[in-house]
Amino acid sequence: GGGSAAVAAVSVADESQLSPIFLQFLDCARQIVHQYPDHFEFNERYLLLLSEHVHSCRFGNLLCDTERERELVAGVRQRTRCLWEYLDSRDDVVNGSYVPPPCAASGAVSEEDGALMMPLPSLLRNVTLWADRHCMYGPKPTGRCLSTDLNAHGGAGWPGRAA
Repeated sequence: GGGSAAVAAVSVADESQLSPIFLQFLDCARQIVHQYPDHFEFNERYLLLLSEHVHSCRFGNLLCDTERERELVAGVRQRTRCLWEYLDSRDDVVNGSYVPPPCAASGAVSEEDGALMMPLPSLLRNVTLWADRHCMYGPKPTGRCLSTDLNAHGGAGWPGRAA
């Protein structure tokens, strides 16, 4: 019938319709969580699961372009689980080292309590590869490998190095 095109549109991703913006946002969030590990109620696993399910079609929350399209065209709510309920049910995404800010109890945020970010140069120096995401299907890179090889060969034979 008429609904079969909508079902096909949801189940088969059109490569031209995929956008990396949400994954880039999650990577930025991971950088901040990595640098301020006790400031968030969730851990990196939470962000990793979000990144894995962006295109998994397992959860309806991230399908289609709008809430209206999810409900009217695709009927997503009836056919899929809610990603947020799934994540809320998992104990392994809770940050055990989370420390609520002192103002959390009262709900008031003072000017000095509201600032979390370190100076931009310091922040950028601490940006790291999100290996659990970007290298999830291959070997994880280690800084040890390159430095060990360079030291073992005295730098000889490496591009840009004199023998």
